[in-house]
Amino acid sequence: MSTTGAIITAFGLGSVVITFYDNLQNPVDHQTHFGVKNGQYKWSINPIRTDVSKYAFSVENKGFLSLQVDYEGNTHNLTTGANTIVFDFWNRKTYVPVKTASSPDQHLGGVVLLQQP
Repeated sequence: MSTTGAIITAFGLGSVVITFYDNLQNPVDHQTHFGVKNGQYKWSINPIRTDVSKYAFSVENKGFLSLQVDYEGNTHNLTTGANTIVFDFWNRKTYVPVKTASSPDQHLGGVVLLQQP
């Protein structure tokens, strides 16, 4: 399992929906985080709590002018396209999700707001 996390950076005004996946690549939860003022936002996603089976995540941009994810030394531009890539902490890789619909928000942690305007 990866010991480092990922950083989501968004600019503008909008929201980001983060979908979490279990180790069998099934979506298990989602959380929505909002930017209520125009500016730059940063969220950290750390290796996910294994007691709730959140091993990987994908993102959907809803309104931000730009959105990127820094993971494993690479920057991924995810301004357009919803849930096009999954960042897998358990296997330290990325993949394209087959399913993205998940249960209602559980808000069990794993996402930390680092910066807001």
